[in-house]
Amino acid sequence: MENAADALKIAFALLIFAIAITIVFTMISKIKTTADTVLYYADDTNYQQHVNSREENRTVKKAHVISTLYRYYKESISVTVIVKGTEYVFDKGNETNIFLPDKTNINTEKEIEANLAEFITNPNGLGNINEDADFLEEFIEVPTSGIYLTGDDGSEITLSAGGKKVYVIYTKL
Repeated sequence: MENAADALKIAFALLIFAIAITIVFTMISKIKTTADTVLYYADDTNYQQHVNSREENRTVKKAHVISTLYRYYKESISVTVIVKGTEYVFDKGNETNIFLPDKTNINTEKEIEANLAEFITNPNGLGNINEDADFLEEFIEVPTSGIYLTGDDGSEITLSAGGKKVYVIYTKL
């Protein structure tokens, strides 16, 4: 009889423990939801208007162009810089202008970064351009695979998801 009484005590303790765990996890979930809501409304950037660069071209400074150039090989985008009528294309494996001596193509990240540094400082590249110079930034997003339907109003429906390639064009104003 004592074993049955002890078994009932253990079962009751386990039931209370399960209820306590359930209450703790429920409270943690509610606390997280409350914290997310408070942080959302406290962050002023949630109320700022976002510029959709695909619909409207924008004017940027030289520093923004340089920042994008240093990201092109990591993010698989193609960057074209047009200065004084000359196009400089930076697309991983398809660079049109290589500023490194004795190189016909560049393959490693070290060579890509060295080529970019030379382009930025070279007088034929961005070297003679003032830091406050303006560039017109254009984005073109091209599907590389997948099936898409486009409506008369410009809306797009994805039938089969695929990859997209982003082309960024900077034209010196």
